[in-house]
Amino acid sequence: MLDETHQTSTVELGNYKFHVAHDYTFGWSKRSDGPWPRTGGIIISITPDEFFVAGSGVIVTCEPNTPGDRLRESTGSMKADLSMADGLPDAG
Repeated sequence: MLDETHQTSTVELGNYKFHVAHDYTFGWSKRSDGPWPRTGGIIISITPDEFFVAGSGVIVTCEPNTPGDRLRESTGSMKADLSMADGLPDAG
């Protein structure tokens, strides 16, 4: 959980380091008056080099722990993962 007091967090999973930040830490974020809302997410390791990331109000970046390693980016299923219908992930 992130909020105004705890704005960022770093999580290590396998050979990767995930940097998680509250949406309000970025200049483009549309803010409301009052205290920052609590936000959060989950990172699930599918394989040693594949992760499922879900959440609300967070920005997640990732880097390998081993210098020189390159990240492989895959966004092919992102649309299906992020598309919501009646509160449930879209199967298509």
